Amino acid sequence: MLPNFNGLKNFVSKGERDFRGANLRGQNFKGQDLSDADFSGADIRSTNFTNAILKGGNFTGHQ
Repeated sequence: MLPNFNGLKNFVSKGERDFRGANLRGQNFKGQDLSDADFSGADIRSTNFTNAILKGGNFTGHQ
């Protein structure tokens, strides 16, 4: 289960990479290492991935 997104940066910094089906609309991942993260089925509209590391990420079926 994902945290409320006030704690998203801490969640990611602990190595969490499972965002399947999550509502991430408008979230800020700027500069985060999201290698191998699974965003399949997630709503990532207006999400900021500027300078984020997305190597190996799964974006299958995202919105």
